[in-house]
Amino acid sequence: MNFLLEVCQVEFHEGQQTVWVHAPDGTTMLRIKCTGKIKVNDQCESPMAHCDMVVEGDINFCIPKEAA
Repeated sequence: MNFLLEVCQVEFHEGQQTVWVHAPDGTTMLRIKCTGKIKVNDQCESPMAHCDMVVEGDINFCIPKEAA
């Protein structure tokens, strides 16, 4: 089964450890924590801001039945 969840913002603070992905109503849809620090690369050649992450182990989403 595939899911497409609407989000509108990605929030992070350089030097911290958490990335938040927010829904249009402002609720947090996804929280990603790292064991290191968030770094910003301003020498990126892509015209769009982006981030690649590698996660070990499973990723578990809570999807209410009415949203499935």
